[in-house]
Amino acid sequence: MSFSGTLVSSGTATTNPAPNTLTTSNPYPTTYVDSTTMATAWTTQAKKALIPLALSDGQGQLPIPILFVPSAGSGAVYTVNLWLYSRLAGTWVQPKDNPSFTLTGAAYTYIDRPGDEPLFLQLSNISSGTVTVYYDKAIARAL
Repeated sequence: MSFSGTLVSSGTATTNPAPNTLTTSNPYPTTYVDSTTMATAWTTQAKKALIPLALSDGQGQLPIPILFVPSAGSGAVYTVNLWLYSRLAGTWVQPKDNPSFTLTGAAYTYIDRPGDEPLFLQLSNISSGTVTVYYDKAIARAL
């Protein structure tokens, strides 16, 4: 495992809001191609979705490791909201179980059984500073 990619650099609630509030909320082109092809309008607004590469270890899909590093250090408290883009619904949706979680200081977690649809990590309620989010580029891409 390597935190080789940056999903969010110096993120705040303003720079990384709920994905349905973005100017372009649909990450796919009008004519759907596949889950790894993102719309130009999505990519030019500088908000990144995490695209699972759907790698398997023979026992199921590999989880995506995520590392959160707040600029304010160990005392910073912040909330992460997980969103998944549903092609069927045509909108970003939150999972029924664990749609958000509150973290303090630097924290490591992972997204288990991520599927193949884009994932978006919304930051909110940051007590101070910013939060940078890292992921493993061998398991996912950021677009």
